[in-house]
Amino acid sequence: MAIQVAGTTVIDNSRNVVSANIFGATGVPVANAIGTLSVATGGTGQTTYTNGQILIGNTSGGTLAKGTIAAGTGISVTNGAGTITIASTAGTPSTVTATTSATDITLTSASNAIQAVNLTALGKHVTLPDATTLTLGGPKFVIQNTGNAYPIGIRDNAGNLICAVDVGNTVQLFINDISTTYGKWSFTGEADPLLVVHDSQVSTWGSRTVEMQVDFDGRYSLHAHGGNVFCYDGTARTIGSYVDVGYTVYGMWRLSATTALVGYVKSDVAWTASYPIGWKVATISGTTVSLGVEATLTGASYLIHNGTTCPPQVAQLTDTSFIFVGYNYTGSTWQALGVTVSGTTVTLGTAVSLTNSATNNPGSDNNSGCAIWKNTSSRAFVFYKIVTTASTPGAGATNPFSAQILSLSGTTITQNTVVTVGTGATQIWKHGVTWMPPIQKINANYYVAMTTDNQDRSFQYVYPFTVSGTTVTFGTPHNTGFNETSKLL
Repeated sequence: MAIQVAGTTVIDNSRNVVSANIFGATGVPVANAIGTLSVATGGTGQTTYTNGQILIGNTSGGTLAKGTIAAGTGISVTNGAGTITIASTAGTPSTVTATTSATDITLTSASNAIQAVNLTALGKHVTLPDATTLTLGGPKFVIQNTGNAYPIGIRDNAGNLICAVDVGNTVQLFINDISTTYGKWSFTGEADPLLVVHDSQVSTWGSRTVEMQVDFDGRYSLHAHGGNVFCYDGTARTIGSYVDVGYTVYGMWRLSATTALVGYVKSDVAWTASYPIGWKVATISGTTVSLGVEATLTGASYLIHNGTTCPPQVAQLTDTSFIFVGYNYTGSTWQALGVTVSGTTVTLGTAVSLTNSATNNPGSDNNSGCAIWKNTSSRAFVFYKIVTTASTPGAGATNPFSAQILSLSGTTITQNTVVTVGTGATQIWKHGVTWMPPIQKINANYYVAMTTDNQDRSFQYVYPFTVSGTTVTFGTPHNTGFNETSKLL
């Protein structure tokens, strides 16, 4: 076959070169071409390939580039000799693994994506797989708490707490870093950053709900579990060691960015069926908690009677000053105590029996109660119930209640004029439950209480109190028209 350039033969049929000018030659057999053909001359510009590589067009320069397919979320790509296999890495969406367990649960990369978990013991958790066995993205797992009692802790492969899932809630988990075994996880849904490791965040001593958590700075927080306290790091999601405080912690109050006052029931001393109260300052450093020297009243003062509805009531007036009101088991009166804190030292004042507060033991007849609120930085409004007989209140019984302003100077309590309401036949709250009337603070100088009417408890009355300086004034009762089951919200 002769080859011509612009009509001139340059190679004859015998393959002899007739002319050296072969630029622009046509009809050259591909089998006889030498070198790499560029894209511009109809080639690929490539000569070698590895498993899974394909040619991909590039607008810039109009060239072709070699590349492999990148795996997306929930997808795996396997490159073989002349083959590419694409598959899903997620568990089958319709498959749910239901597990009931009293122990911890560990997942693997082969576990189904949807996990319905019912834990039958407190403080247990689900451990996520080794992150290096996973691909990025998610949700990798959907965890549902199908139990009816306990939260689920979700931990990475190194045991670090990621979040907790309360009863009835669901959380979706995503993996954002697979360079280590524990990886870096994120979550969405109904999750809590803290795993609850005890049944309740309120003291079992008495019915009043006391917040058992102190938030220091948005990262560190102090929590109570029975007679222990511990610190939680919300950023690192780690919990420090438990520190024993006393038999039962009944309240904690923030003092500064690193300190809190802890009130607790002492178990080492007991009189009759009652226990004294102690106070300590808890100081945090990271998640480490240290306790200051204990302050406690000796003798028979400030006892919490086992099983009553009368735990101490507390008004925090400033960062470092408090008024505690509690029942004196021996003296059968309500008493007030001034408490101040300096550094880690707690100083207690002298207990003062409140005027018109002689009452029967609230632990035996369950009829008394008290409440206290901050009024100013040096005063508090206190409201307390009096029971003059041990019998269950009803028609013919006399059960008044009193209110006054308590002033605090240092640790010294000063009482002011007392207003007593309900003498005679007026009844307090309804039959068959705690006989402390519900009372609500509207603002620092206005409060309302609710009681029943004269003896038969047919209707509820709202009793208003106003405060001016150290004077409490009792207003005109208002008949709500509702029966005795009404409550203040």
